[in-house]
Amino acid sequence: MPKTLRTFLTHFLRPYRPAVFTILFLGLFWAIETSLTPYLMKEIIDRATEVSHGSFASVLHVLWPFALAYISMTALNSASFRLREWLLLKTIPSLRKDIWSFLYDYVMAHSYHFFQRNFSGSVANKISDISRSVDEFLTNIAETFLTKIMSILIACVSMYLINPFFALILIVWSTVFLLASLWGAKKANRLAKKYSENLSLMIGKTVDGIANNMNVRLFSRQVEEMRNIQRYLSVNAVKDRNLQRYLIKLRTFQDSTLVIFLAVMLMLLIYLYSQQKVSIGDFAFILTLSISMINGVWLLASELVKLPEILGRFSQGLATLSITHEIQDIENAETIRVKKGKIEFKDVDFCYGAGQQVFKGLNLTIKAGEKVGLVGPSGSGKTTLVNLVLRYYDIQGGTILIDGQDISKVTQSSLRHSVSVIPQDVSLFHRSIMDNIRYGKPKATDKEIFQAAKKANAHDFIRRLEKGYKTIAEERGSNLSGGQRQRVAIARAILKNAPILILDEATSALDPVTEKEIQAVLDKIMGRKTCVVIAHRLSTLIDMDRILVFKDGSVVEEGTHKALLRKKGHYAYLWAIQMGKIPVLKN
Repeated sequence: MPKTLRTFLTHFLRPYRPAVFTILFLGLFWAIETSLTPYLMKEIIDRATEVSHGSFASVLHVLWPFALAYISMTALNSASFRLREWLLLKTIPSLRKDIWSFLYDYVMAHSYHFFQRNFSGSVANKISDISRSVDEFLTNIAETFLTKIMSILIACVSMYLINPFFALILIVWSTVFLLASLWGAKKANRLAKKYSENLSLMIGKTVDGIANNMNVRLFSRQVEEMRNIQRYLSVNAVKDRNLQRYLIKLRTFQDSTLVIFLAVMLMLLIYLYSQQKVSIGDFAFILTLSISMINGVWLLASELVKLPEILGRFSQGLATLSITHEIQDIENAETIRVKKGKIEFKDVDFCYGAGQQVFKGLNLTIKAGEKVGLVGPSGSGKTTLVNLVLRYYDIQGGTILIDGQDISKVTQSSLRHSVSVIPQDVSLFHRSIMDNIRYGKPKATDKEIFQAAKKANAHDFIRRLEKGYKTIAEERGSNLSGGQRQRVAIARAILKNAPILILDEATSALDPVTEKEIQAVLDKIMGRKTCVVIAHRLSTLIDMDRILVFKDGSVVEEGTHKALLRKKGHYAYLWAIQMGKIPVLKN
């Protein structure tokens, strides 16, 4: 992942080098044209003055080479602009696509922890910021910089050949003006960076509020949420105002110096012409070129002021997105081959960052085809165990094996392809029901999808929807009930047909009738798969081959439902609580 603008541009512009070099060559042509056109006009004026009393034929004979050259330069200038537009049309959309797809792919490879730390809306905004910044840098900044700098240099040389005195004035003024603008741009860069940081945070907070709009309504917190957003908006307005106020001051200084410079040049020209030290052609050449340079230098200075904002937006986005992936495949990682589904934890140590230790020397084996339930209080390590099987986090010590293969040495993609997960809170894409089910197997036929939906007891309710399988699931599937979303998720898992199945509180949020229906479906799809079931509702684990009871990151009890009740330990205590019995057993 490129870490700077230079390396970023070098990486992405490599396929477009012919177009880029052609555009740069056109910039050189425009720089030459800026000085050559006024020079041709000077020659036309001077020669027209010399033969002002001649016949049409004699005047045309003197002027036609310069007039033809002037017209040709104008025509070439117009043609070059159209060529530039065509090259940009061929390059920029494809470049945007390349950058966006690369960043999206890189972001999606970040760890589970990355998405817990960063707002999804803020991450999406940073992808947009980077793409837009590169676009603006190439189409405005880089092109303007190169063209205008070359124009200034060529203009100074041209002016020197005609009148060294005015060339010296132009060089000194351009240097002072640009250095002053560059100095002013440094402060603008600091202000732009602060504004960009706060804008990204504000967008993230806005998306967070919108995504949780149901909670806002349920707790009647519209006013509080609005106040919260208003605070960020107020801070953002202050930072934006500080930036814009400074830019106004800087541009006022630039405008004032431009007016003064033009006035000085014009007065000097009038004086020297009155003393007959410059011809009328020289007068026109110096004035036209000076005005052209004033416009060029002002545009260059304006882009210098914009540059910090663009670089600030780019660097801010890249700083967040380009961090090294926490979970990476090793070099030449192999594809895992899961035939049986045996899971082993050997002396596993794990903690979240520098936080509390979750597992210390954990040893655990889940046999192939075994149905294992995980119970225990919140924070005891149940979900962490599942996350480690999926390699959402890397362990600090020990080994996790599936069918004897170390999961840290296989590709993450193949590992997760071998595991199906049905979570408590099912999230659906804003796509059709058909596409959401097909996500489990992208090349599945419609017939396979229908069969999976029937097995999940989802086919009937889907057909009753207004557009059937073509019905769009709204934000996270909000237009479907909890039971319907679960059935779609189960159909997706059936279609995926992975050898290992993980159920993370898959029925805990459902009403008893729906839970019983879906539990029956789950019992059917478990089949011979290795199944890991997390549940707080112990009644769903009665038929498990084995139940593991977690406490403080350790397995304190294990056995079948009946065996654990006979032990009268932690599991029996939890069962007594859920059955409404008096908890007379030890804690």
